[in-house]
Amino acid sequence: GIGTTTCLSNILTVVQNSATDPIADAWTTYSSAEYKQGIHELTGEEYTDALQKLLDTPVVKYRYKGQTFMDKEKIGIIIEEAPEEIVSEGNTKAASLNEYISLLHAGLKAQQTEIESLKQMIKKLQDEQSQEK
Repeated sequence: GIGTTTCLSNILTVVQNSATDPIADAWTTYSSAEYKQGIHELTGEEYTDALQKLLDTPVVKYRYKGQTFMDKEKIGIIIEEAPEEIVSEGNTKAASLNEYISLLHAGLKAQQTEIESLKQMIKKLQDEQSQEK
């Protein structure tokens, strides 16, 4: 642990609100198919479900306990109100950023599919309107 003696079951824990404000310039997550098994793409329904889960999750502004109104207000989610897929396996009070980003990616794809469908509908209506003239 850095700045803390309570590391729970984490490999590394850095104290929140540290005076040194720890930062990283990169974080790497193993993502190669070489490390995975049972790989399959989400179904259309799963993409749509991902988007709905994101839409159902409130985004809040907050300050960490112990901070004052002078400290910068943050934006984020409350894990207890988030989809279970993004809850960290080792800490139910934390989000897995890899899972969160993947859910965001799935939601974005679902949204784009919806946009493309609406574009086609608009074009069809415009074509029909042009033919009526």
